[in-house]
Amino acid sequence: MTNKSQAEDEFFIGWERKVPPLQRRFLYNRLIGIFAFVFSLSLIIPALQTRYDSSFFRSMNRSDFEGVFYANPVPFLMVDRPGSIGEKQQSFSSYLLVGPQKYGFPSEVCSDLDGKLVRLKGALIFNHSQTMIEVEEKSIHTLSNEIREIDSTLTKENLGRYKLSGIIVDSKCYYGALNPGFGKPHRGCSVRSIANGVPPLLLIQSESGEKLELLITGPEGETIGQSILEQVEVPVRVTGDVYRWGDKYILQTEARLIEMIEEN
Repeated sequence: MTNKSQAEDEFFIGWERKVPPLQRRFLYNRLIGIFAFVFSLSLIIPALQTRYDSSFFRSMNRSDFEGVFYANPVPFLMVDRPGSIGEKQQSFSSYLLVGPQKYGFPSEVCSDLDGKLVRLKGALIFNHSQTMIEVEEKSIHTLSNEIREIDSTLTKENLGRYKLSGIIVDSKCYYGALNPGFGKPHRGCSVRSIANGVPPLLLIQSESGEKLELLITGPEGETIGQSILEQVEVPVRVTGDVYRWGDKYILQTEARLIEMIEEN
């Protein structure tokens, strides 16, 4: 009865600094409950969200790279792998090459550099499967005019003709420039990057979460990006010839053989 009488007698006056005891206790209890609830949500919601693969873009850390430049099937640099390697490992690493921002490697210099030993400066982009270099074009220097034959382990192996379902993404963002670097919210970025020469990539993901990534070129290995912009970042079905090239897969196709899949 005392507490009830006290509560009825308490009267809060807004301009007074002192809050009556029962009202103060009521507010403290509610505030503690609200803070505990918000803190719990901050732990639960991230745990329920989709986990993305780890990827990295060392944009502020430019390094020098030296190796043999090859233009096909996409521009890449073949670099000797340091240290000891196992019998089944290749003695080199092949790094895909792109330009700064949303641009691919400049095509006008490819023919002059193809097969030559070069030195260049750039930033590493990498994820669980592949590594890229974002190249500073002015840093490229030819160290030898001798044309090197491509390593025998990089000979294309024809795996046959397939019809594959997946989504087309830009390889630069997917390999680590952004995370996540694919999906509908990313469509505008992918379209601009592929239009500017970044190699397109067909991303296939199984129900169990396994992924297969195939670099897309034209039927003769030519650039195909400009003709497939409408099919970027939407479900598609692609018919083409699949090749294994070192640790990469290549899909040679035509724009007319890429059909969009109706989403339910």
